[in-house]
Amino acid sequence: MKGYAYYSAYVNLAQTIQQDAACGYVRSGDVTAAGYSLAKASREAKGNMDEFLISARQYLAMAGDRNSRVIPLQEGYTEWDNGFHARRVGDHVYVTEVTGETELNPGDEIYAVGNQTLTELRKELGHNIFFENKDERENWDLFFRMFDSVVVFPGDGTGKKMLLKHFPVPEFKPELSCSTLVNGTIYMKVESLADYEQVAALVRDAEPALKESKKLILDLRHCEADGEPVNFLPLLPWLIDRDVSGEELFPTRAIYTSYTTQNVDRLTRRLQELHDETNDPDAKAYAEENIAHAKEMGAQVAALRKTETLLYERRKYNEIEEQEPSGLENVPIHKAEQGPDKVIILTDVDTCYAGEWLVSGVKGMQKVTVLGRPTAGMMDYTDLIYMDYEDIEVRFIYPMSRTKASREGNGIAFKGIEPDIYLPFTREECREDLILQKALTL
Repeated sequence: MKGYAYYSAYVNLAQTIQQDAACGYVRSGDVTAAGYSLAKASREAKGNMDEFLISARQYLAMAGDRNSRVIPLQEGYTEWDNGFHARRVGDHVYVTEVTGETELNPGDEIYAVGNQTLTELRKELGHNIFFENKDERENWDLFFRMFDSVVVFPGDGTGKKMLLKHFPVPEFKPELSCSTLVNGTIYMKVESLADYEQVAALVRDAEPALKESKKLILDLRHCEADGEPVNFLPLLPWLIDRDVSGEELFPTRAIYTSYTTQNVDRLTRRLQELHDETNDPDAKAYAEENIAHAKEMGAQVAALRKTETLLYERRKYNEIEEQEPSGLENVPIHKAEQGPDKVIILTDVDTCYAGEWLVSGVKGMQKVTVLGRPTAGMMDYTDLIYMDYEDIEVRFIYPMSRTKASREGNGIAFKGIEPDIYLPFTREECREDLILQKALTL
């Protein structure tokens, strides 16, 4: 019955996205079609963790929000991938990076998987297996986990069938570093904005060089999701060209929170656990205040829903408008007295929530140019909540709030934050950092 437990969890996940998650209103998808790799195996009670994670993530890709995710909790379970990353250009998919001891090399073209060409599969599957129906935003890494072999064109005019290997997914260890490049340009690589002290230490060590430099390249490619605007404070003086208030850069956002019965129950359960496990009086007060707020909002939603008989109208009443401050409302931010008068910020499709928030705040400053590709598009959704499937030891995380802009159809979930200068992905980038090279010429 283990396979049935996986299948039941998958169906429950799909129902939650459609009924309880904020992103469920964007694109619900079709449960049967989205279960591409899991469907038959699970219904025959042969499902396993690998199949569940692949198919569940395929479904979440259709929902349009990358904050929604499933993670395994099984003790001893190790996630795997095929030891490489890939991207598409037109009808061609290229290996961009190798992370395991595979025979593939950066720049190799993957022409086919199984018995079908990638062109044939794309026509058959549409966007159902991808985050986005655009070349650079598609998740080919997840797609290749569904197959045992690929046909590769190394570039010598011949094709080679190659068995795919499995490698443990390496732990992500974000890099925060600073170096001096040609002509005194400062290159700062920031792959995490989750820890204020780390960001502050990076800037503190770089300050003497920053004061002497006329140009700063801030690389936010691969910047992970977590982080709040307060963590950006050490960086901001070097990115702005005038004194500003925190509210001007990161204004309070109007959000709509989905207070369904399920969401209220899950949220209050987590807060109650926090209340019971901590001895910190401030933490207890925080939990009590938010439990009371969630229950009050949930009661309002329940009362509103009773006034409507149509399911569509009842679903609209799940959401209540609220305000989400950035935490920098009353914080003055002063421009650095000395430092670069030109800032180039590098972005790509894996510049996530915190990196996007930073880019959104300083984009438009006269000294700032954003170069690269549109960001991940994770800023539309917030207030993450989770539920655990105990039978299969999996946690499902999803957002219960979305911004007013997203609700009105003006969000960034499917497009990200556009750069000032767009550089399309090409095969040459598999072997050379063309974005950085371009930044050095600006």
